[in-house]
Amino acid sequence: MAQIIFPGTGTGSTQRQGNSASGNYSTVAGGINNQARCVFSTVGGGTGSTVFSSGATIGGGQCNTIGETGPMASKDRKTSPNSTILGGFNNKMVFGGCSFIGGGCQNYVDGFNNTIIGGQKNTTYEKVCESTIGGGFSNTTFNSWTTIGGGRFNSARGIYSTIVGGSGNTTNSNFNMIGSGRNQKAIGTYGFIGGGCNNLTNGDYSVAGGGFSNTANANQSVIGGGNLNTITTDSCTASIIGGTCNTISSSELSFVGGGFNNSILNYAGVIGGGRSNTVTGFGSGVLAGRLNKVTGANSNILGGILNTVSGNYSIALSTNSYVTGDRSVVVGGQNLAGTSDDTVYVPFLNIRDLGLNAAVTNIGVDIDGNVVPGQNSSGNFAVDGILVEGVPSVLGPVLPDPNALSTTNLINGVGQSTTTIIYDDFGTSYNTLNGIWTCPSSGRYNISYFVHLTDSVSGWQNPSTTPGSNLNSAVVAGLINPITGFIYAANNFFPSVPQLYCDINGAQWGVELNAGDQMLLVIMNTSGVFYTPSTGDYFRFSLQKVG
Repeated sequence: MAQIIFPGTGTGSTQRQGNSASGNYSTVAGGINNQARCVFSTVGGGTGSTVFSSGATIGGGQCNTIGETGPMASKDRKTSPNSTILGGFNNKMVFGGCSFIGGGCQNYVDGFNNTIIGGQKNTTYEKVCESTIGGGFSNTTFNSWTTIGGGRFNSARGIYSTIVGGSGNTTNSNFNMIGSGRNQKAIGTYGFIGGGCNNLTNGDYSVAGGGFSNTANANQSVIGGGNLNTITTDSCTASIIGGTCNTISSSELSFVGGGFNNSILNYAGVIGGGRSNTVTGFGSGVLAGRLNKVTGANSNILGGILNTVSGNYSIALSTNSYVTGDRSVVVGGQNLAGTSDDTVYVPFLNIRDLGLNAAVTNIGVDIDGNVVPGQNSSGNFAVDGILVEGVPSVLGPVLPDPNALSTTNLINGVGQSTTTIIYDDFGTSYNTLNGIWTCPSSGRYNISYFVHLTDSVSGWQNPSTTPGSNLNSAVVAGLINPITGFIYAANNFFPSVPQLYCDINGAQWGVELNAGDQMLLVIMNTSGVFYTPSTGDYFRFSLQKVG
């Protein structure tokens, strides 16, 4: 049997059979036991829904309500004009206006311009305006301009705060955001919690990215993740990236990268990681390791175990060592005591390959590269080394044979000798009359040389047009065996335009020599320029035994 549309009891109202449209110009389009009791109100269908507010609409569903029951003239009666409930069950709007419930069950809106999309038992409280709950269960907005996306038992208490989802999360102050997780609390303003569980941002502008039971109490502090990490309220702009049970206390501008049970207790401290490291010195740090402690200012422990640095501007990288001196360093080994200022402490120091002509005073290097007390009484270099330096010989030009270039070898050059020996740790290995060095013992040697020549007349470039004279027109220098002609190291100078200076250098590392082998610095001039030494010209030959 078709239902019949009747005029309602309100002026200009319309109702379906079994419904009531008592408000003026109101409509109940369908369903049963629905009531449109206020002017311009509408119920589309469903059952048991009532509109007590002007201009409000219930689309359908069951037992939904807009406005409060009671006498129309009651002063205490509250309405929510121009609001909408699309459907669902037992959803209710009490006070305010222009709000919206999409559906769901037992959702409650009390305030202006609020929205609940769906879900169950979600609530926007009285005097709250322009807040939104997307869905979920038992979520509540206690302040205006707040948003809860979903989840369960979440509470947005500060204005302009947001909870995307999760369970039991709370924003207690303004401008906070919680992404997800469980039992998170953003108490300071402008805070952020990304996820995790039981994290707390208590300082303003503080961040907890995730993890478990982390607490960022200071303003502008950051905890990236991990668990049970803490930044205290007097540690502004401090950061803990991760790890477990790390603490920054009374330490502005401090940083802990990770690790376990690390602690910073002074301004601008740094701990990279490791375990049970402590920094109490101003501007100091521990890079890694375990049970290390820095109490001095601007000092560091780079790694190791059970090291202590109490000196200022000092460094340790060792085991069970300590530094009490200022500007001092302990490197390597164990149980070292760095008690003096401006001192470097090492158990053994290995310099396998010294740089060319590097001067080291009052120490030497043994066959394994370890630094030992110097054995040269006049010494300014190292054990098992030699350096000679002198003025080059006169170099007349050598014309290569164009028909037999291979016979014009470096051995055709002029051997260089000097009566000046800078040092010779081999004793009498160098002959000052002919410039020949004789290897005293078999092993590996680093060898190098440098030659500096000047031509102030026409510059180093062959001006001759004699046939064949420009073949191999260069200056060649190298270290050779004067008996066999074997070349250990060689290089050449071949200018394309006139140049005032001719500089040649060369080197070889780890050359295998036998006792009795000879070595001589030779220069061969095929440039066509007749050379005589000028002020400042020199040659240098250096050698060091390395194995």
